[in-house]
Amino acid sequence: ISKDGATTAACKLENKQDGEHQLTLDIGPDELRSSTTSTSPGRLTLKCGRYPWIDDRKEKEALDSCFIEAEHGNIVIKASNGKIRLEATDIEMVAKGEKTDRGNIKMTASENIIMESKKTLINAKNFYKMSTPQTMEIIANGVLKLYGKTIRGVTDAVDIKDSKVGGRNFQQRVKEGA
Repeated sequence: ISKDGATTAACKLENKQDGEHQLTLDIGPDELRSSTTSTSPGRLTLKCGRYPWIDDRKEKEALDSCFIEAEHGNIVIKASNGKIRLEATDIEMVAKGEKTDRGNIKMTASENIIMESKKTLINAKNFYKMSTPQTMEIIANGVLKLYGKTIRGVTDAVDIKDSKVGGRNFQQRVKEGA
C-alpha cells in the first residue's frame, strides 16, 4: 500500500536508497487498476532478439522480436526534453481504418519537415494538394515533367478583373481558404 493509501500494489520492487527506482504491479484504484509502472531515475534499456540458436541472419531479421500492443487506447511515446529516433533497416508506417475519419497518418512540426532520399514516390488515389501562404518552389535540375488532362494557371491578377478564360472563382476560393 502506498504511503498516501491511494494505491495498492500486488507486487512492488523498490530501491529504498533513492526512492525513485521501482517496479509495481498495481491493483487499484480505478485509473491504476491492473497497471504496471516502471520508474527509473536514469536510463531504461530493453534488449531482445539475439536468437543465438539461429544462424541465418535473414531468418533472424524476419522475426518479430519486440511486440507492443494496446488492445484498446493509445500508445504514447514521449520525450519531454529530447528526441525520438527510429532507426532500422526499413521503417513501415501503416494506419488502417474502416471509415473516412480513420486510417490517417498526421505529421505536424512547429518548424521543418525535412525528407531526404534517392527516390520519393507519392501516390494519391483521389486528391493531392500542396499549399503554402508564402513561397513555393518546384525545382528540377534535370527534366521536369508536368502532365494533366487539363492544366489551368491562375494568378492573383484575376482578383481585380477576371481573365478571358476565367479563373476568378478559383482564386476567390483559394483566397478564402476553401
